[in-house]
Amino acid sequence: MALAKWWDLFHDPALSGRIDKAMANAPDLRQAVARVNESRALAQAAGATLWPSLDARTSYSFSESYSYPHTKLSPSPKGTLRAGLDASWELDIWGVNRRGIEAATADAVSAEFQAQAVRLSLVAEVARQEFLARGLAARMRVLKQNIENQNETLEMAVQRRKSGFSNEAAVAQARAQLAGLQARVPPLREALAAAENRLAVLMGESPGAVRVAKWEARHDAPAIPAMPSPPSAIPSEALRRRPDVASAAQALHAATARIGVAEGDLYPRLTLSGLVGVTGTGVDDLFHGGTPYYSIAPSVQWRVFDRRQIKARVAAAGARAERALAEHDKAVLAALEEVENAFVSMETAGARIDALEKAVLAAEYSTAISTRQYGEGLGNFVSVLLEQQRLFESREQLEEAKLRQGLAFVSLCKALGGGWEPPPKQP
Repeated sequence: MALAKWWDLFHDPALSGRIDKAMANAPDLRQAVARVNESRALAQAAGATLWPSLDARTSYSFSESYSYPHTKLSPSPKGTLRAGLDASWELDIWGVNRRGIEAATADAVSAEFQAQAVRLSLVAEVARQEFLARGLAARMRVLKQNIENQNETLEMAVQRRKSGFSNEAAVAQARAQLAGLQARVPPLREALAAAENRLAVLMGESPGAVRVAKWEARHDAPAIPAMPSPPSAIPSEALRRRPDVASAAQALHAATARIGVAEGDLYPRLTLSGLVGVTGTGVDDLFHGGTPYYSIAPSVQWRVFDRRQIKARVAAAGARAERALAEHDKAVLAALEEVENAFVSMETAGARIDALEKAVLAAEYSTAISTRQYGEGLGNFVSVLLEQQRLFESREQLEEAKLRQGLAFVSLCKALGGGWEPPPKQP
């Protein structure tokens, strides 16, 4: 089963179009991409710590000398202009900066996997809401068909009462059952509108912009497509496909690297600083006749008296790494649980559909017999109402089972990491 674009297995242009639109416009995905760009920029900034820093400096000072009461001592004002370059380079003897770069890079990769996890969840949620809307539309079609049948039954009861073959109780029972069916319409319409509005928001549109079905048109909504066959076993690469598991692994990598960053404060740091420039009384002196100057100043910084505080920070970094390890293990177990639950849901939904299809056929046959016998005066009206109710419930349960099977397939594809293309495995 092709997991990267599993929705193409349905050959459903409407579903594929909505998923493509959601991936192009969804606010959640745009936020995830922005976080990726932020993490990449921070990783690039961390990489700059391995190289010397260079600053350009320019200053101008002006001075005059006075004595009380404001008697000028110097014959003229004195101005000094300086221009030069400052350089500083911390030698990464203990690998502190390299470990910082390693942590920042792992954070960036983790953010990329998190973005893919958002993409995976977005695709699954769009498919889920699409199937939910179609399932509700199918239940509405079943309900409307049953209302029409109940209207015919009510008319038949009224005619038989007029002919003297029935009584007012049968008519009242038919009207009560019809009213009960009509009362089911508003909740279904409300649920369908909620699913359609959710679809619109997922696609980056205003609520109300998407319509999967209309109550006035019985057959305008596409049905839930037939489910492809799921894989017979969990693929060996299933966990590698899960972006949330990969993101947790990168977060663990970053946390362990930051232990090395914290330990770096236990050792002395060597920095080389340099300064070169020209000084003079004006701008022309910077190019002709100015006085050049330079300096080189190595320095060592060693936080000898802060070792207790540093060791506490090292211990805190170790604790964060332990927490990241626990979160990674939790992600792995959650992934295995989701896969197993999805497989079970697919299996049970298929078995339920098979049983309900037989139940619908039996109920249709029983309802036809009861209705014919009542029309011929050989049966009672209560039996007709009971058989019609049983038929309606069987049809409604069948549509609900088909919806559950579709949702289970979506959950299975999501659990297996479907919806994105993982990077190639490193040799």
